Amino acid sequence: MTPRTLAEFSGDTLVLPDVREVGPDEQAGLMKLAASGKRIVITGQNASGPQASVNVAAFPDCPC
Repeated sequence: MTPRTLAEFSGDTLVLPDVREVGPDEQAGLMKLAASGKRIVITGQNASGPQASVNVAAFPDCPC
């Protein structure tokens, strides 16, 4: 996924491994995905914006 293609994401779950840098537009897009019912799984560092919630699972210890 890139900031340009994030709005076109059609899956059920987006996995973000060890995200260290995310721009404000991409953060807004991720928040919108989570609000629309899509699931987001974040491992390691979380610079993506969304915090753990019903549709967002965050695992600070990245298994990779």
